[in-house]
Amino acid sequence: MRKNDAAFVLVVSSSVARGDATDTTGPELAEWLRGLGFATPEPVRVSDGHAVADALEQILRDAPAVVITTGGTGLTPDDVTPEMTARFVERRIPGIEQALIAQGLEHTPHAALSRGIAGVAGSTLVINLPGSRSAVRDAMVTLAPLLSHACDQIANIRTHDRGGEKSAVAAPPGGVAAQPEASSGVTDQPATTSAVVATRITHDPCITDAVSKVITAECGAIVEFSGVIRNHDSGRGGVVGLDYTCHPDAEKVLAQVVGEVAQAHPGTRVLCEHRVGSLQVGDVAIVVAVAAAHRKAAFDCCEDVVNQVKARVPIWKQQHYDSGGHDWVGLQ
Repeated sequence: MRKNDAAFVLVVSSSVARGDATDTTGPELAEWLRGLGFATPEPVRVSDGHAVADALEQILRDAPAVVITTGGTGLTPDDVTPEMTARFVERRIPGIEQALIAQGLEHTPHAALSRGIAGVAGSTLVINLPGSRSAVRDAMVTLAPLLSHACDQIANIRTHDRGGEKSAVAAPPGGVAAQPEASSGVTDQPATTSAVVATRITHDPCITDAVSKVITAECGAIVEFSGVIRNHDSGRGGVVGLDYTCHPDAEKVLAQVVGEVAQAHPGTRVLCEHRVGSLQVGDVAIVVAVAAAHRKAAFDCCEDVVNQVKARVPIWKQQHYDSGGHDWVGLQ
C-alpha cells in the first residue's frame, strides 16, 4: 500500500481568494478525489501569482499522493501557475499534459491555450488544470483511470495492472455486460463510489426499462436520456432513416468510456446502450440512465456519458433522405 493516500486541491483565483467570486471547481474536485479513495481536505484557495508557490511548498511538506491545481494556466500576465509548479517538479509527465489538452479540444478550441503541466515532485503527483468548470470536468474523465496507477508507480508499487481493477468489463457480443459495482444492497450511507450497471451495443431495440436497472434505495434522482432519430440534421430536412455501423471493438470502447465517466462522477450508477443497424425516424438510437443521491450529480453524469460516447466510441451513421441521397456522419 502507498504510505500516503492524501490528495490536495489548490484553487488559484484572485477573485475567489478575495471573496468576490464563488469557487465552483474546488469542491467538485475534492468530492471526486474522495470518490476515488483519496483522503482529501477542503480546497486551499490562493490568489494568482507567487502565492501559488508558497501554497505548494506548504502542501508538499506533507508529501501527499496527489496535488491538483485549478486556475492560472492561461496567457494573462498573472497566469503563472505552471511556472510556480515547475519550481517543485523534478520529472514532467507529458502524456498526462497532452491527454488533458486532447480531451479539452473535443469540446472547445480554447483548450489549446492551457499551459498546465503535470509531473512528480518528490513522492507527489502534481497536475495543473485550467480554472473553468467544464475543463475540470473534462479532466476528471481523463484522469480517473490514471491517478491510482500513477501514484502506485511513484510509490514503486509494481502491480503491472494494465486495465486496473476498476476497469469496465466489456459486454459479450449482443449481450448486456454486468459491470463491477462498488456496493450492493441497501446501506446506511449513500454510496461514494460509482458503478456501471451495464453497457451494450445491440441490433435489437434499446431497453425500455432502464430506470429499473439503476435504481437503488440510496438513489434520490434518476435521469434517463433517449436519443431519437429525427427527420432533419444540420439544417437539412427530409431524413427518412439511418444505418448505424460500428468498429468491431466499439463495445469494448463503450464500456471503457462509460466506466471512466462514472468514476468521474462519484456515487452514480450508470447504464448505457447504443443500437446499430437500420433505424427509422422515431426509433431510439441510444439510452443512458443514471441514478444518484442528488439530481445535479445525475444530470451532470448523464450529459457527460452522452457527450463522451458521441465523441469517442467508433460508431458511424449513414443518413438517408427522401430525395434518394445519403451522407455519412462521424466517419473520419
